[in-house]
Amino acid sequence: MLAALRRARYGYLLALHVILLCAAGRTPTEIAPVLFCSRSSIYRIVCLYHAKQLGFTVDENGQLAAPVRTSQ
Repeated sequence: MLAALRRARYGYLLALHVILLCAAGRTPTEIAPVLFCSRSSIYRIVCLYHAKQLGFTVDENGQLAAPVRTSQ
């Protein structure tokens, strides 16, 4: 079931959850078990977010567009 969840949400949905939970003041240790991922994934996502390399785009209306999936 976890494998199916991870495939379904792809990386960008996980990243959105991580960023929102971090913004709410949660620590990587608190976030990891809730989202069924590792703390290293949390740190990697936050690092990419700070470097503006997550690949999200926002159109002129403020709508978030997910990155194009290039691999499985």
